[in-house]
Amino acid sequence: MGQYLCVGICRNITIYKEEIKGATAPDIATKTLQENFDLDLYDKSEDDTSLSWNIKKDVLENGLLDFLKAQLEICCGDKDNSDLYELIRQAKTYENIIARAKDKCDEHFQEEYFSQREINLGFGRWGKVHYEIIVFLIAGKIMMESYGGLFNYFEKMICLQKDKYPLAGSVKIFISL
Repeated sequence: MGQYLCVGICRNITIYKEEIKGATAPDIATKTLQENFDLDLYDKSEDDTSLSWNIKKDVLENGLLDFLKAQLEICCGDKDNSDLYELIRQAKTYENIIARAKDKCDEHFQEEYFSQREINLGFGRWGKVHYEIIVFLIAGKIMMESYGGLFNYFEKMICLQKDKYPLAGSVKIFISL
């Protein structure tokens, strides 16, 4: 099994309170996420163990198809993705869209999980962020280390499209194991 470069829509972002202990840690976590995501696309929830941001159902249901078409046109315009587009049209609801992504029914439509330490809590402490991501681009096996800056560049470039495609403000790029 290899590693793959993945680009996807963060549908859920979770931070476990145990991993960010401290009085101001939740505020720091939220501020960090605001630097990388348009949190207006998400519903925030909190319980005793975690802080979570879930992509709003209407944002995903109403924006996914056009956003995917635009992204796939950029990277693989010569490939016929009409079957994928029809699958998404038929799924319609948030729950069905997620179920189809979990089925990994297409290379350009699958759910992956990713975690990384990215919340600087100070004094050399870092908090971990956990993502559930609908991957829409996956590139062949790769071996890469310390490419965070390159990935941030890709994320920021995609985010520039958020005025036209609001889901662009939810993208995370990572290497799948």
